[in-house]
Order: sequence, then structure tokens, then C-alpha cells
Amino acid sequence: MMEIVKGRGISIVTTGYADTVDIVECMTQLSEAMDEEKAKTLKSYIKYINDVSKVSISTNGFVSLKSIIDFNIMGKNSSF
Repeated sequence: MMEIVKGRGISIVTTGYADTVDIVECMTQLSEAMDEEKAKTLKSYIKYINDVSKVSISTNGFVSLKSIIDFNIMGKNSSF
């Protein structure tokens, strides 16, 4: 049941859903495991979520130091 709930969380990240930060961190980690083309697409989506989300996406809620670094790099990279 939790996977269904989390799946719904992914589909409503721009509405202020409470798990947005957790989901963005997971997507950031996932993007590092993908091939370059797919990773660029996912990173572009992560950047979009950060731009339009009603929830402030702060890396303070991230668990992984690598995810914090990767997320901050995505925010500064204009190629996504």
C-alpha cells in the first residue's frame, strides 16, 4: 500500500504534497544511476519540480550528502 501512496506522491509534487522533498531526493539519487540521456531528462524534471513546487525544496531535509551536492549542481546547471 505504501508504494501506491508514494506513487501518488510523485504525481502530485507540484501541489505542496508533504513528501515532495523525500521524492526529489530519491529522484536525485536515481538520476545518478541512469545513462546520460535518461539522467538528463530526469534532472530536467527535478529542476522543473523545484521551480514550480509550492513546497520549498530545501536540502536540509535530504539524508544523503551526495544527493545534496547533486541537487545543488542541478539547480546551477542551465543545460537541464
